[in-house]
Amino acid sequence: MKQPIVTLTTDFGTRDNYAAVMKAVMLNINRDVTVIDITHEIGRHDIMEASLVLANSYHYFPNWTIHVVVVDPTVGSGRRMLLASINSHLFVAPDNGVLSGVYQDPEDINVHQIEAEHYFLRPLSSTFHGRDILAPVAGWLTKGVEVESFGDKIDDYVDLKLPVPEVNEDEGMVEGQIIHIDSFGNLVTNITRARFDEMLEASENHQFELAVGDHVIKELKHFYAECDKQSPALLFGSTSQLEVSVNEASAKEVLGFDKGQKLTLRFL
Repeated sequence: MKQPIVTLTTDFGTRDNYAAVMKAVMLNINRDVTVIDITHEIGRHDIMEASLVLANSYHYFPNWTIHVVVVDPTVGSGRRMLLASINSHLFVAPDNGVLSGVYQDPEDINVHQIEAEHYFLRPLSSTFHGRDILAPVAGWLTKGVEVESFGDKIDDYVDLKLPVPEVNEDEGMVEGQIIHIDSFGNLVTNITRARFDEMLEASENHQFELAVGDHVIKELKHFYAECDKQSPALLFGSTSQLEVSVNEASAKEVLGFDKGQKLTLRFL
């Protein structure tokens, strides 16, 4: 593998040494590896958040990048560890649904259970499989060890199925929800630009309104600075998903909404 790249996505934070130790394990196997942090600030044990962040990130990396994901609230239990080949990328992660975002409509997918224990670090900790299993597996992958060498192919892996909006085309209505809140407090919904544009074009007056809690928003902005301060606005962020935002403030704090909040988009 030329110029091997490994990414890390975890809920470790940066206070402790966990992420650095995982990098050290990989570098001891292959000193030519480049390790890139996607983030270590996933909400503690938030499998769905990690899944969404990974799904919105991995395809920007070169083909055959190895993506290591450690958000593992059941570490030490009987859950399996996985090595997946999806759309010319490799993923090393626990089998707890953290790869659900990249399981959605892949061009190609092969998932293997990691069973070859001779690749693991010893002694094997019951609380840090990121260091003792996932990091060495990623390291050996960068040295050219084949995916099939780590274990048998499986098809019963955990897929949490990301929440999708309910669409009523006859009434011109989409029932969605907030699925992610970024570090700026923007409320990211599961309504895509493609769905929005399609239904707006089909509407009679080409107008819409979004109702979330007690708020009704009727205008779509193009960028954050175009929004009024302290007033919620709609725009499409970098992932082409509809966001509720407040200019120079946190929409989460201003509006008091959190992940899972339901919303209704009507086309008039």
